[in-house]
Amino acid sequence: MPRHGVFHSQVGPCPRCLALWLGSLASAEAGGFPPFTEESNTRGINYVVQSSPQSSGLYGFGVACADLDADGDDDVIALGALDGRIGLFTNNGSGFFSDVGLTSGLPILSAASALAVADLTGDGLPELIVTQVHHAVRVFQNTGALHFVPHALDGAFGSPTTSKAVSLADIDRDGDLDFYLATYTIPNAPSLLERNRLLRNDGGVLVDLAPALTMNRPARTFLGIFSDLDKDGDQDLYVSNDRGHLAPFFAANQLWLNDGSGHFTDVSAGNAAAVACFSMGVACGDFDGNGTADFLVTNIPAPNAPVYGVNPLLLGNGASGFTRAETLWGVEDLNTGWGALFADLDHNGYLDLFVNHQGSPNALWLNDGTPPALLVLNAGGASGVPSQWNYSTAAADLDRDGDLDLVSLGLGSKLLLYLNHAGDAGQSVRVRLEGAAQNRDAIGARIELVVGTRTLLREVQAGGVGYLGQSSLEAHFGLGGASGGATMATVYFPDGAVRELDALNPGAYLVVHPSLLGDGNRDGHLDALDRASLDECILIGAAPRPGSPCARHDFNGDLLLDAHDAPLFEAALAHARADLDNDALVNARDLVLLLDAWGIPKVTPHAADLDDDGVISCEDLARLLQEWDAR
Repeated sequence: MPRHGVFHSQVGPCPRCLALWLGSLASAEAGGFPPFTEESNTRGINYVVQSSPQSSGLYGFGVACADLDADGDDDVIALGALDGRIGLFTNNGSGFFSDVGLTSGLPILSAASALAVADLTGDGLPELIVTQVHHAVRVFQNTGALHFVPHALDGAFGSPTTSKAVSLADIDRDGDLDFYLATYTIPNAPSLLERNRLLRNDGGVLVDLAPALTMNRPARTFLGIFSDLDKDGDQDLYVSNDRGHLAPFFAANQLWLNDGSGHFTDVSAGNAAAVACFSMGVACGDFDGNGTADFLVTNIPAPNAPVYGVNPLLLGNGASGFTRAETLWGVEDLNTGWGALFADLDHNGYLDLFVNHQGSPNALWLNDGTPPALLVLNAGGASGVPSQWNYSTAAADLDRDGDLDLVSLGLGSKLLLYLNHAGDAGQSVRVRLEGAAQNRDAIGARIELVVGTRTLLREVQAGGVGYLGQSSLEAHFGLGGASGGATMATVYFPDGAVRELDALNPGAYLVVHPSLLGDGNRDGHLDALDRASLDECILIGAAPRPGSPCARHDFNGDLLLDAHDAPLFEAALAHARADLDNDALVNARDLVLLLDAWGIPKVTPHAADLDDDGVISCEDLARLLQEWDAR
């Protein structure tokens, strides 16, 4: 049975739709793009998704790419097997996989729907969050070695609902991750249960802010996307509501701006982003290259006003809102769409558009920075499951050759692995971030990379984007033939910290939060052991790569470990030693601690003995004062 009772063949009675379809045929070639190759069987991914009519999931299942074992490459997680088994495939670093689902400790989840992946404990190992339809949201803690147990938040999401996507961000900037749980309200369902939830994480207790914000109005919500839409440093929220133009809810898509404290204001009224249609999946990224996030909303080709079946492309203008531009960019789509991604698949620095289709091949539009985008015949080989419901796609550089590969999930088919070959002739910069406190994945960070005269924007997002799954947390920047790499980059961490990077040559890098610099052995403070770690990194000339402790010693942001980092480490060590109360500041409280120990010879080492001479004296006071308000 077709979704909503409408097939894509319904474009017939719609003259506007027919004209758009004929126009799309003229752009069905894209010379020079090397086709994807489907290699799931040969690379060890064997996972079959249940067929239509599906027995669970309510409009599909998710797939995700994430580095579960912290070895620097992305693994693959998938939902939708008929027996409820979660697919878990570990990457050997070159795009070959081993199935570890049976030994992972993950249970059978017969009603699983969506998933998100993020480190909730701050230990560097990401957790799995899985939504279920009419069953509890499950949270699984990663204990290492690709094994999972129930997390402390397991069962903390409230009563079971028709849960769809779950999204994560630090909405109140307190260092831990909060959640938006999308709920597909079923008419006549219990009114107190079938509502969206905005869950603030207060030390492991989830507090639902949605009722007080009126964010829990009934709607058929598929997902919510966190993004810094007005570029003020906090995470805003865009909500995708299905059948927004229809009774009984008449709930169009919503745009909520965050004031920085986790209080959101609905600014949908009069905003082009508040489209009312069969809104399902949403792509998020800077498609037009103006430095602000844009959205592509998938739809079905019904002839209904006001959208008339096309996929709205919403170009962000910063604080001034959004502008409709699907006609200008030639991405008006006449097929029922589900997942959608903005991803630089041809390596030229501009984000392309990939859309999952129901009942027809998936679609790919290449972006060269100037409208219209170019429709690629047969999605460049990533066409999906013929005549089936292609729901979700995730992107990651799975074979570590520098370009973005795709993992695509459709009903009645094996999980499809599409390897990209655009990187064979191009170069890229890939950046993973290590954040502070419990948000070690730096969810909500923004990276701006300068290539020639262009500034490329990427955001680190967990859950929501696409449809029911998640792409890699590694930011990918195609260099578009710029052989000299990138001139510079600026990383805006979600807590307000900023790092400047210089001269990024092609390659993959790990960039750490400023508060982590110098702590090479990850014990939480700087000491002589960290100096030894720095010396070793300098000796071997290591680059700050994912999985390497040397990333924590790149003080000057030149992505090299050399003698220039040594004096900066010594300065950081001196400041850390003078910070006697470990609050990251050298101030009056540290002075009091030093004076309390004044003049008394110490049999054992004392933190206030800054010159290591065995007594607290004027020399130590002078060293403390040298660091006063240094940061």
